[in-house]
Amino acid sequence: MTERVILFGGPDYVAAADRSRVVDDLADEVKLPCYGGHEHFSFTGDYEVVDGGPAAVMRWCGRTTVAE
Repeated sequence: MTERVILFGGPDYVAAADRSRVVDDLADEVKLPCYGGHEHFSFTGDYEVVDGGPAAVMRWCGRTTVAE
């Protein structure tokens, strides 16, 4: 089952358009590719109403760089 999520926190360069998405499993971190690395977001257990519907809240939990 897919879930709508909203991404909070992390660097300012993460675009607003990238902060709303659909995922298959809330147990998996969202890994957003940015500037030679990945910003990681994990589910907090909370939900917020976005555009009239529920969205799972995922908060930034770290960054990894891409190995060369």
